[in-house]
Order: sequence, then structure tokens, then C-alpha cells
Amino acid sequence: LKHVAKMLAEMSQTQFPDGDEDDLDFLAELRESILRTYSDILHGLEAEQAHGAMKPYIRNAFSLVALVQREQEPDTVVLKCAIGVVGDVAQVFGAQVRTELQHPAIQQVLRRGLSHSNEDVKKDATWAHGQCTAALR
Repeated sequence: LKHVAKMLAEMSQTQFPDGDEDDLDFLAELRESILRTYSDILHGLEAEQAHGAMKPYIRNAFSLVALVQREQEPDTVVLKCAIGVVGDVAQVFGAQVRTELQHPAIQQVLRRGLSHSNEDVKKDATWAHGQCTAALR
């Protein structure tokens, strides 16, 4: 897990400041894949009751979520995946990640999702918000 998490963290930092449309499409697909991988690893470890092994890498996943949040117009699928990661982390770790869930970028990505024009994004944001609320009680 350590090596995969390191690779995901490094790939998360990929940027194309002056990229063309193909670069931006690649970046969106890369971020979507990374975020889905974080969720898949978390669910796989949870099924084996070994999700605690993922806790040291939550900060890396949330760094990518924050990066997506800072974009003026993030790709809809990437935003949906970012919101999903937040909800998954809140659901699996609960109060153990209270500080991370209270980070302004995490709260902002949830608010962005709740007000998004895409109904699937809103639905996921509503679920993730509920998971965060339960974790923060």
C-alpha cells in the first residue's frame, strides 16, 4: 500500500498550466482514476477490516480533493469522484478524521457539489455531506 499511495500522491500533483484541450482531458481522466483508486483501496481494505492501513494516506487523497476544489470549473466527473472520496473517508473513519473533514477545502467541495447543476453530483454531495455530518457529531 505504501508504494501505491506514494505513486498516487505523486501523480496527483500533475498539472498542465498551459495545456491544450488534449492535456486537460488527460488530466481529468488521470484525476478521476486516482480518486477512484483511493475509493477502491479504501473499500477493499474496509471489506478486509484493514482500513486503518489507509489512514496515513487520507491527507494525500484530500490534497487532490483540495486541488480539484481550487479549479475554477472542474470536470464534472472529477468533482463527483472527489466528493465520493470525502464521503467514503467520512463513512469509513468517522470521528477519527474529524480534523481533516473540517478543512475549508473539504467543506467547500461539498458545498460546491450541493449547488451543482448536475443531479448526480448533487446526489453524491448530499450523501457525502450526510456522512460528514455524522462523523463530526
